[in-house]
Amino acid sequence: MVCDNSPSQRATLQLEIVVPFNPLTHGSSGFRAVGPGHRGKEWRGRDGYHFVFEQSEPVQTYLFSFGVARLVVATDGMFSIYAQRVDANEAAFAKTADAYAFLRAAASIDPMNAHYTQAFLPGPSMGQEAAGMALMSQDDLGDLADKDDVQLMAHELAHQWWGVTVGIRSWSDFWLNEGFAEFMSDAYIEKHQGQVAYDKHIAELRGRMKKLREEGMDRPLHWEKWKDVHGALGQIPYVKGALFLERLRTELGDETFWRGIGLYTSGNVHRLVDSRDFEQAMEKASGRDLKALFDEAVYH
Repeated sequence: MVCDNSPSQRATLQLEIVVPFNPLTHGSSGFRAVGPGHRGKEWRGRDGYHFVFEQSEPVQTYLFSFGVARLVVATDGMFSIYAQRVDANEAAFAKTADAYAFLRAAASIDPMNAHYTQAFLPGPSMGQEAAGMALMSQDDLGDLADKDDVQLMAHELAHQWWGVTVGIRSWSDFWLNEGFAEFMSDAYIEKHQGQVAYDKHIAELRGRMKKLREEGMDRPLHWEKWKDVHGALGQIPYVKGALFLERLRTELGDETFWRGIGLYTSGNVHRLVDSRDFEQAMEKASGRDLKALFDEAVYH
């Protein structure tokens, strides 16, 4: 999709996808489209099946993902699931609703898009957030339903607040998207599966960070030398970002930490933010000067 993917650029979108007929039968091929924002009209035209999606609030253009596959759609309240394996829908809906309630409480606000869609596409495990939507794989649906592996689901869902509703000003602060989503998925695991499961995930993150340092891959969380999304991608925003949030939680205590998360999120709805915005929110919530801590952990 042609777009300027700089985080400083935001746009609305009306997307119409046409899925051709089966050339042999001129009937349904079983394919359907899924896209960002609100799911609009669907109809059969002379040239194929038409699917319309509209994102009416401006978002960063890298959030304009879509997919086409042989999928069946099911809806339960504010959630939709596009998948081939419909027998897993009940478990997926229940776990998504539980994670949504946890993340909504942490953010203290509703996400930008009132309806949330998860598309589980054919192929190996994957995860990609979009406006009001996430793209994952059929394997991920199986893991979610059968193995209670909620991390990827919760990670992509967390982006509806930290990445969509609150956007970053530049790739320099990509950790405010990915570090938040990584940490919030682990925090949900703590709520869903208990302290031992949370501690295991944090220990794994520390092991990954140790390896990154040994390989000379460590970078500040706020890193202005990234020029575009390809440079910003990598493990540091995810791993180091999540570990810094865990450190803040330990330093400030649960009550203050979660108050700060809510203040930061609710105070920056539909705004573009950087690390200083997060620092100021946490200082306001804690009544403490956190400059030295942020200078050490975020900027150096």
